[in-house]
Amino acid sequence: MFSIPDSKAVIDLILSKTQRKTPTIVHRKFSLQKIRQFYMRKIKFFEQNFKFFIEKILKNFPLIDQLHPFFCDLLNILFNRNNYKIALNQLNKAKIKISKLSQTHLKFLKYGNSLYNCKQLKKIGFGKMCKEIKKLNTPLIFLEKIRCQIKKIPKIDPHRKILLVGGSSNTGKSCLMNKLTRVNDLKKNPKKKTKFLMLGHLINKFWTWQIIDTPGITNWNLNSLTSIEMQFVVALMNLNYRILYLIDLNSEFFPKIQSQVKIFIELRKLLKKKERIFILAKTDLGWEKSIDRKKKAFIGFLNSFSQKRGLITKSSFHDEIGILEIRNQSFFLRNKTISEKHYFLIKKKKFFKTISAENNSSINLHSGQKPKMDLTRRKIPTNLFLVKKILFKLGKATSEENNFFREEKIRELKIEKNFAQKPIKKFYVCKKNKKTLKIKLKNLNILNTSSTILKKNF
Repeated sequence: MFSIPDSKAVIDLILSKTQRKTPTIVHRKFSLQKIRQFYMRKIKFFEQNFKFFIEKILKNFPLIDQLHPFFCDLLNILFNRNNYKIALNQLNKAKIKISKLSQTHLKFLKYGNSLYNCKQLKKIGFGKMCKEIKKLNTPLIFLEKIRCQIKKIPKIDPHRKILLVGGSSNTGKSCLMNKLTRVNDLKKNPKKKTKFLMLGHLINKFWTWQIIDTPGITNWNLNSLTSIEMQFVVALMNLNYRILYLIDLNSEFFPKIQSQVKIFIELRKLLKKKERIFILAKTDLGWEKSIDRKKKAFIGFLNSFSQKRGLITKSSFHDEIGILEIRNQSFFLRNKTISEKHYFLIKKKKFFKTISAENNSSINLHSGQKPKMDLTRRKIPTNLFLVKKILFKLGKATSEENNFFREEKIRELKIEKNFAQKPIKKFYVCKKNKKTLKIKLKNLNILNTSSTILKKNF
């Protein structure tokens, strides 16, 4: 997407373009028609360029109501949805106003008496149109800020397979992301946090997986979360994923066990129906030797929570211990309720969609083939209503069928009589071309019923 300039820059761009791409020499001795066309061309060119500029902005910005609910909620966190709609509406209204102004001044130029008169009308037209563009300064600056925020959002496909890396802050999420994928999400200072979602890709047995690194949570009150921390909650709510939840049981650093327990208890409802792996990180610091009652109770709670759809593993990203176990276990978890969509990659930019059954072992590739001919002979289904109608006309139908068709015939006659009584509207009748009206009535099968009305009108 291109960068959006201010209102002053827009005026300078359009006026310079009209000066460059339209004729500049006019003489008094030219005919009035030629002088009028000269100035009319400039006003039309100004209006067309401005319309093209605004349509380009409106097409590039997304319609929030038509997006996936994940992107819809994520954009609502980054900026206010109502202000975004108002800004786009202001641009659309300005486009309509400038088109009306150009039409009015083109009418005035048709009645221009001299070169000076036409020149003054052109100046007035440009002045009014530039005044409308100056009013768009605030929405253009607002949309430029939104463009910068949308640019930072990664291209996540919510219909593909997703591994989501989550947990509280400073638990080693970005390190795990670097080990599993080729994304260099390195931080120079350990105090700095991830402020946006990070995306990486991993291929396992020809299946592409999306791995999403999310910003960590520090508060356990969900009402007091920041816009950066709310991105993790939005991803938990709206995506189909398998989560790698990181836990740091080392009490020396900032995310203490009590805060991690409170955060996990609040997020427990969102993680119930999802497949999950709990990773006890930073084993190289030696927290296993000094395990307290609180740590044992928390590990026991995780074991009870992860009986049906979960696993617990240990790892240290500094020594690269337990990374292969995480990678293998995350791919062999099964969700028996949902049949997921996969995308099989054979060539660049060519994906063959496949649908797996409940077991991951049975996968069927759908390739383009000719449909087989069905040569089995079957009885042709007859329309019984038509058969009975033919028997009624021949006089071979039963008594019940005779009564049914007689009642239907009476209804048809009543409809024809009602139509004949109603007067024909004026726009149906034309005294000059009688043939055209008769042809229309023939097509409608009404000529016989409305013959008396035609004689009166003609």
